[in-house]
Amino acid sequence: MNFNEFAAYVKRNESNIAGNLYICSKFLIGLNSNPQFRALPDPSSPARLSMVRLVVVKSGWYEPIINSKKYRCGPGDLLFINWGVTISGDSIGVETIIDGFALSEEFMKTVFNGNLPQVFLSPGKCIKLHLEENESSVIQEYLKTMYNLVQISSINSKTINALFVAIFSLVESFYSIEIPLANRQWTRHKETVERFIRLVNDNIKQKHELEFYASQLYMTTHYLGIVIKNETGTTAREWIDKELTIQLEQELKYTNKSLKKPLPPNITSILLVRFVNSLSAELVLQLALTEQKEICIN
Repeated sequence: MNFNEFAAYVKRNESNIAGNLYICSKFLIGLNSNPQFRALPDPSSPARLSMVRLVVVKSGWYEPIINSKKYRCGPGDLLFINWGVTISGDSIGVETIIDGFALSEEFMKTVFNGNLPQVFLSPGKCIKLHLEENESSVIQEYLKTMYNLVQISSINSKTINALFVAIFSLVESFYSIEIPLANRQWTRHKETVERFIRLVNDNIKQKHELEFYASQLYMTTHYLGIVIKNETGTTAREWIDKELTIQLEQELKYTNKSLKKPLPPNITSILLVRFVNSLSAELVLQLALTEQKEICIN
């Protein structure tokens, strides 16, 4: 399930969700939300998430099953769910109230300019922290401020991005205090994934070939592909293409640069598909009818 699918689910059920909701194409924010604002629309059907979620439980309880492990969360607990996790169940108390947000993987990378902090680098990562009352209050105030700011049409997007960075930086700080480095557990494969992602982030503008990254990690392309696929659900080649596409989209959107050489066919296809998916059904139909009319005239 990606962010767009989750946002569509929330929109369909917006009338049943208490509290305040803000939904846009990149992220959504929920304040004082009820159990309908859950991680998994259909708890009976496991799903791999392609988005990032952060939830703070204000009252009641919340217990998703993430990567086959139950995370029981009560008042004062914060749950960070990174993209790539698999949720196979989702239970929540009837009177539970939560604050939180969800955002697309691409948007999270954008706010950090592609340089994610180490704690958020590993796909499939889930972090549960118990916050002190003052820590919980700070996170909730940030969320409330962010919700109020997005209601202002003239607000600069960089301001919102900075608030997301601030919240994630707080979570990173709380995590480093509550779970010291010596007590964190990484498997060899997860370390490989994190090193691969860091390499891609650092080199994607110049290096697009899988062979380069495999050589840097001292392994074959076949073995690297197996590790990345097993840990993230995405092939190494798909990961490189996706990161290159994000980089190109950001450069074209936020700079005056133009493309000086043809793009690889696979990247061109990805960009084309994303463009078509961004069009409304009405506009696609209109374009099709226009093209058909021109053919008839000719």
